[in-house]
Amino acid sequence: MLFLVIFFAVLFPVEEAGESVKSRVSLNQESFLVINGSSNINNFSCSYAFEEYDSDYSFSASYDGISYYLNSLTINIPVNQFDCGNRFLKKDFLKTLEYQRYPNIFMQLQNLKLGNTPEDEKRNSSVHLNIGGVSREQMVNYQLKTIDDKTFILEGVTKVDITDFELEPVSRFFGMIKVDKNVEIRFLFKFVVE
Repeated sequence: MLFLVIFFAVLFPVEEAGESVKSRVSLNQESFLVINGSSNINNFSCSYAFEEYDSDYSFSASYDGISYYLNSLTINIPVNQFDCGNRFLKKDFLKTLEYQRYPNIFMQLQNLKLGNTPEDEKRNSSVHLNIGGVSREQMVNYQLKTIDDKTFILEGVTKVDITDFELEPVSRFFGMIKVDKNVEIRFLFKFVVE
């Protein structure tokens, strides 16, 4: 973890508490986001794999005199690019997320704290999710790791009740098959600093 703190101190030279610097990053092809759910008969998974060096994103890093923070990074995920394994499941997924009206899911990462000891590597923070045009704050468990002087990985998981986003779980065959309203969102974002 000390390496991670040194990495950000060198990459984002913030000298005084409260000071912030901005930078740009790209996501490489190892990055993904998966939505896992279940119904009363089976489990399902819909995943989005990022293209190599997908977009470039801006974010800021800050220092509070004790720790470094990653601030204000918004990831854009196109809903119709998810792979659900079969066309019927994908059709239900797209319909549930109202992708024609809301073609993207937005995940805004904010105030992700970097620790100073190995015990601090796994942390909790809030993220803002925008799904189906509704934005909610969600708690996420995350881990931030450095790979080299230009690359770091953010890996995390959060549980989401889709009815909080005013979405209705799918029901098929006159209610005999019902999708649970709770889903898990897992992600791994491999960032390359530009």
